[in-house]
Amino acid sequence: MFFRASGQSMWPFIRDGHRLIVRPATGREIKPGDIIVYRFCGALVCHRVVKKRVLSGEVYFLARGDGTAGAPEKVYPAMVVGLVCGIVRGRRSVRWQGPVSGMFNGVILAAAPLICRFSGIISRLLRKK
Repeated sequence: MFFRASGQSMWPFIRDGHRLIVRPATGREIKPGDIIVYRFCGALVCHRVVKKRVLSGEVYFLARGDGTAGAPEKVYPAMVVGLVCGIVRGRRSVRWQGPVSGMFNGVILAAAPLICRFSGIISRLLRKK
């Protein structure tokens, strides 16, 4: 299935208007670094999982946009629509799955606080190209 991104919360990795390729996923297979689409306050949201937790036997995730500094949202598996497994940028489709994507997601997860802190500078640099 496809999901059209809107907003800047996942900038610079996912930009406003990108089409996301989303596949169904269970709570067991979702891990920190993965990007999920979930229902939150009546809307569909696309954010990166920053932590996976278990409390009293119940699994939940903490998810936040790469470009946001706010507190992560608590997401339960029942809220999850699917796992993002690719992005369509213009005419180009970029898919990621497997160990390489896991490493990439881990790097982005680790870099997210820096991306957020320096997003203004990064944005200006990218607009000059």
